[in-house]
Amino acid sequence: MDPAREAYWAGKLRPIRLGAEPVEGQLARRFLAMVAISALTGLIGLILLGIFAAFGRADIGLKIVGMVFVPATAWFWLDYAVLHRRVSAYLGEMAAVDRAEAPPG
Repeated sequence: MDPAREAYWAGKLRPIRLGAEPVEGQLARRFLAMVAISALTGLIGLILLGIFAAFGRADIGLKIVGMVFVPATAWFWLDYAVLHRRVSAYLGEMAAVDRAEAPPG
């Protein structure tokens, strides 16, 4: 792959370190981190909802959880989905370059 394409992909895949270790492994670790962040965010939201429900105002707790924690979790997963799509495109391009550079036979 030429240096211009490598620089392009390094910019697009900023959280992923190209050439340091396999990209699939980095993406898998990022997925596990997303699951942990989502679980933690959900737990904090449930605790907050439980506190408001204990004082008889579950409606306010539900609004706060819906306005703060749900969009934050959705943003995390949207960011992961975009990164996953970019990594797939990168790996596809790398496979095409490898096929093109392979000696015939």
